[in-house]
Amino acid sequence: MPPPSRPDDDLDPAPGEPVDDARLLRAAGAGDDAAFATLLERHDRLLHQFAHHLLDGVGTEAVLEEAYVKAYRAVSRQRGPARPWLLRTVYLAGLDEVRRRERRRQGGPGRKPDRESRPDTGQPLAHLRPDQRAVLVLVEGAGLGEAEVAAVLGSPEPTVRGLLARARLAGEDPGPALDLEDVPPHDQGFWSRLGGRLLAERDAPAAPVPRMPDPDEPTSAIRTPRPPPVAMQKRAPRRARFRRSDVPPDTVEELATDARRRRTPVRLPALALRVLTVLVVLAVLAGVLVAVVTMAARARSPVREDSVADISGRTVAALADARSFSAVVDEEVVGADGRRTTSRYQLARHRNGSYLMIAADLRHMVAYDTPTNTLRSRRLVPRPDGSTAVLATQETGLAAGPPDPSGLDPTLPDAELSLALRSLADVDEEAAGKARVGGRAVWVLGGPLPDPGRGPDRVVLVVDRARLAPVRITLLRRGRSVRTVRFSEVALDAPVGPFTIDLSADGVRPVDRGFRPVGLDDVVSAVGYAPLRPAYLPPGFELAASTVRRQGRVVSVAYQRGNESVVVTTRSSPVQRGDLWADPFDRGGHRPRVERVQVTSGPFRLTTAQRVAEVGALPSVWGSNDTLAFTVAGDLTAEQLIRVVASLR
Repeated sequence: MPPPSRPDDDLDPAPGEPVDDARLLRAAGAGDDAAFATLLERHDRLLHQFAHHLLDGVGTEAVLEEAYVKAYRAVSRQRGPARPWLLRTVYLAGLDEVRRRERRRQGGPGRKPDRESRPDTGQPLAHLRPDQRAVLVLVEGAGLGEAEVAAVLGSPEPTVRGLLARARLAGEDPGPALDLEDVPPHDQGFWSRLGGRLLAERDAPAAPVPRMPDPDEPTSAIRTPRPPPVAMQKRAPRRARFRRSDVPPDTVEELATDARRRRTPVRLPALALRVLTVLVVLAVLAGVLVAVVTMAARARSPVREDSVADISGRTVAALADARSFSAVVDEEVVGADGRRTTSRYQLARHRNGSYLMIAADLRHMVAYDTPTNTLRSRRLVPRPDGSTAVLATQETGLAAGPPDPSGLDPTLPDAELSLALRSLADVDEEAAGKARVGGRAVWVLGGPLPDPGRGPDRVVLVVDRARLAPVRITLLRRGRSVRTVRFSEVALDAPVGPFTIDLSADGVRPVDRGFRPVGLDDVVSAVGYAPLRPAYLPPGFELAASTVRRQGRVVSVAYQRGNESVVVTTRSSPVQRGDLWADPFDRGGHRPRVERVQVTSGPFRLTTAQRVAEVGALPSVWGSNDTLAFTVAGDLTAEQLIRVVASLR
């Protein structure tokens, strides 16, 4: 089948002028395979380099081949610029491969985890997340603008800037320097395999395989000729009909002709025998096919794009990249008797952990300032006689986090936001819903809550589709709403602070809790031992503060990711070896279910730890050997808590 007819000047430029991508894309979408081949020829080098660094140099060819086939299928529907579209196709194919590797590593129902250690590929970006690698390669390596990179990732430009900043920060000691030119060429059979797959996509000659430019040949001088109609082609010499399959053909048309000529004539008896064999095989497999179809209909497969986990991860990144977050928060709690209680707060947070919360009726105010480790709180409490009592406190010298007196308050109105994000991070088998709330386009994310106990068992999170800012959180118990948190007047990166409230009228004297901020290098001189730090934390968490208290030789180290916190503390062991340490956390009268877990590696190897991870309690794990005791607490899942402990070094 020849390419569709078109004006000669649609693709033929003036001498020395390259063919415009937009015209190539229009022609390729109309069925001109030569135009599609020219697009691949023009951008293959960048696409190959991008895939290589995205995948640590492992499996690049297979992923790139898959991406090119997907682009070929979708080219007729593409209307935007060609380069970001091709890059996004490669990016999504690369993410699919990264997720497959992670699922193989973790195992699953009926599958053992792949515990084989990955070889050291020596890639300079191996320590970065895939989205950070992508931004670094495209911005610093290829010199693309933030708007184009945002189109590749499907994220807002502020998210791209945040990913780039954090990738640069994490690259202070990245190993080998990033060099886009240091990418091995395609293997010898790449274009032949791709040609075969494109041929299968269309039962006719597909796209000419692009000829890669010589190092000294200008790109504009390379043109892929349009293939002549099949009927006009001459029969190839006999030796050409048996060409080695690993030698790339000049065009997919040539590959198709070659494949047809390799077929030997089939006589009637042989044809009948083959038909009979096929019928027998189909009869044998009929029952198996029915079972497979039934299982497939019941099974849940990971969603390739815009899954609940994907949108949840993008929301986490957007909040973590913001310098500050502020909003008006409305809460509605439904009691067991159906009675509804509502409250409204003004909430502001800074990425360093400072926050300010003021109730609309001014009956409750709390402020925490991270640089000074100062917590101020004021609450109006009704008395039996109808009057009001003022409870006000001011504490300084706080720890970086629990279980010691600290500024980390797990009861703030946005605690449900952290609960929702960590609960939805693994829901990759469901697609995020699209809706409109108050005239805004939003994502609707739903998933189960882990270990609900007697509390809610499901969460629904609604986020703004443009900014990925939270709009509403609903916690449900057996399908009934028990708590709703609404966010309005949300602002990211807006000036906030100061993080303090005036207590002068209440005559409050500061209480010093004894903790002092120190650099990690000064911990040894302060408490007599080196601080233990986690080698593993979920992506995005950064060191926020470290404090020590000489009494008890306590070291408290806090990590921050947007509104989420993780705190690791160590201290002299309060119990004898083999004894269990009682829950050191202040649960506010709540008695959560405590489970015992075994630590399998690290300095606390073979220690029996205790863990709390149910809804309504601060996720935490603690334990002790004969020398040190540890706690890990914050916005982590049950599995992540133990993984952090095992990674302490």
